[in-house]
Amino acid sequence: MVSMARFMARTRGDDGKSRVGGDTVSKGSAVIEILGTIDSVMSSLDMCKMHLADPEITKEFTGLQLQFGRLAAVVIGHTEDTGRIFTEADTRRLQDKITRVEHLVPDEFVSFQTPSGCWLNESRVRVRELERKLTPLLESGELDKAYYRFINVLSIYLFCMAVESSGEGELRRSVIGEEGTLKAAARKTSENAV
Repeated sequence: MVSMARFMARTRGDDGKSRVGGDTVSKGSAVIEILGTIDSVMSSLDMCKMHLADPEITKEFTGLQLQFGRLAAVVIGHTEDTGRIFTEADTRRLQDKITRVEHLVPDEFVSFQTPSGCWLNESRVRVRELERKLTPLLESGELDKAYYRFINVLSIYLFCMAVESSGEGELRRSVIGEEGTLKAAARKTSENAV
């Protein structure tokens, strides 16, 4: 076993650089930010799987993690985007699921009180962060619009799942936040289903 002191002596820092796809880039670069956020999303999905302990959700979220791994490879240019990572059919599937549970979404800001609800909501927050960081790639034409749309709908789906998994008795309504925005977002997404 390698001692921590020996490990620390061999890892003296790297001047804020990282190797990505054969290139050396700043750890403050946009691509590193996107990759770190994808990693964060994937990690939070692991926590959701652990807390929900549902075989179907585990299968679904493992599939999502594989898709996000493929997206990371495309972002760094390690592989060509030869197949569809997130398809319109994937987006419609999420929209259908949102439609089935949107009636549970409250009109007010919600504070989650269960580990599963908290982690599903945390995943939503991380997916939203990824969406924001991918926006420049979308605007420059470097990101498939279908991928961006899927990521947007995924965040709403995760929120609806958080509400559903928490149950009415486990949601704590709060006066902070903008009333109606969460339900309106869920409703808008389901209305836009193709």
